[in-house]
Amino acid sequence: ALKILDEVERNYSVDKNHECLVGVSMGAFGAWSVAANSPDRWKAVIPISGGGEMADVPALSKMPIWAFHAADDQLVPPTRSTDLVAAINAAGGRAYASIVPSGGHNIGAAVLA
Repeated sequence: ALKILDEVERNYSVDKNHECLVGVSMGAFGAWSVAANSPDRWKAVIPISGGGEMADVPALSKMPIWAFHAADDQLVPPTRSTDLVAAINAAGGRAYASIVPSGGHNIGAAVLA
């Protein structure tokens, strides 16, 4: 995916200083992971209904993150977002978690709207 993005950047007018990484569900797991492996590339990361790895906190603390999760998500517990956000902030990062009261696992469209 990053090779495709590199190609788009080469062939189109892209402001590399404003690239945000967004993912929903499994895409959010991917967003956490890609962000941790390329922290200098992203202006911000917005994972929705997913989680990451605590081992990635040092890298994730280098960029702003705003995670979204529904309180009633039965597929991926909201703590997968809130625990990571707390650890990132404890490491000196800037991360936020917005927990919406309902919507289950399928809040992606509502958050992006």
